[in-house]
Parts: sequence; structure tokens; C-alpha cells
Amino acid sequence: MARRKIDDYDIPPDDLPEIPQETKRELEAKKLKEQIKSLELKNKILEKELTERLEPIKKGKRGPKERYNILFHPKLAELFYSAGGIDREFADFLNITEMTLNNWKKRYKEFGASIKLGKLDPDSKIVSALYRSALAGSNTAQIFWLKNRRPVDWREKQDIEVTGKDGGAILTKRERNKEIDEMIEKRNKVLKRKNEK
Repeated sequence: MARRKIDDYDIPPDDLPEIPQETKRELEAKKLKEQIKSLELKNKILEKELTERLEPIKKGKRGPKERYNILFHPKLAELFYSAGGIDREFADFLNITEMTLNNWKKRYKEFGASIKLGKLDPDSKIVSALYRSALAGSNTAQIFWLKNRRPVDWREKQDIEVTGKDGGAILTKRERNKEIDEMIEKRNKVLKRKNEK
């Protein structure tokens, strides 16, 4: 049987104490905190790299002179969006219109994919923060979460369907008057037949 050294003591594997559930949770929480710190550090590095790359670019007039660069723009987009950037800011930074930016997303698939990839990390951080906030008791976070995850049950707009008699259509005043006139006419025919007999 193999023996392991734990804190300078030789303990056989069968004699190892079971880790309490609370300790497991603490270890998992510590691991998550380390992952978050790692992601935050990575984000700071990306922000610094983005800033360094952006400094030499000078803004000029907007217009058709801006050309898409297949090597440069996808990498720049990923860096920009991973730092929390949005379309309007990126278009301003590139000195193009949002319409041009949207056209590039459609025309150049790698560019659109780079934007989506860049948005993943910041978006997942927000989702995690919202989730933690909802679990911690924030009513606003809980409502937001439910409206987006279960819109049919939690949206503010309610669809109410109103129907007429026996589930039929609701009649307009003119249609209702016509229906009444037809009923009166039928009744008069029945009375006329009775009187003839």
C-alpha cells in the first residue's frame, strides 16, 4: 500500500480524514477567486496592449479612404471588445461609421467572429456578477434575470385575447345591428306562419 507524506507525517491512504463539505466549498471558492484574478490580470494586459497599439493611429476625416485590413482589423477588434468596448466606440476609434462597421461584420466573417470572441470574456463576467447579485438577494438582478431567462412568465407586457360569444369574433356595432335585424326578420316569419295556420 502506498504511503503519502502530509505535512511531514507519513499517513497511509486509508487513514486520511475526509475533507468536510465546508472546506470543499472554501477550496472551490478560493479556486474561483484565483481564476477571476487571472482573468482580470489577462484583461489588464489586453487593455495595455490595446492602448499601446492604438496610440500611433491618428484620426482623420471619415470617409471611404479607410480600407479593411484582413491581418490587422480582426486582431484589433478582439482586443478592443475584450476590454469592454462597444460598436459605436470602435467605429469612432477606426474613424468609420457604424454602418461601415456593420458592413464589415457581414462581409468579413473573421472580423465578425473576432468581435464575438472579444465580447465573450467581458460578457461572461457580467453574467457571473448578475447571477451572484441575484443569488445574494438583489431584487433588481432577480427580476432582470427572470425577464430574460423566462420572458413568457415574467415579461411586463401581458397579451390578453378577447373573444365574442362562444369564442367567436367580436362584432362591430354595424355587424351586431345586422345580426339583430336578421333575428327580428326570422321571428316575424315564424309569427306570420303561426298566424296563417
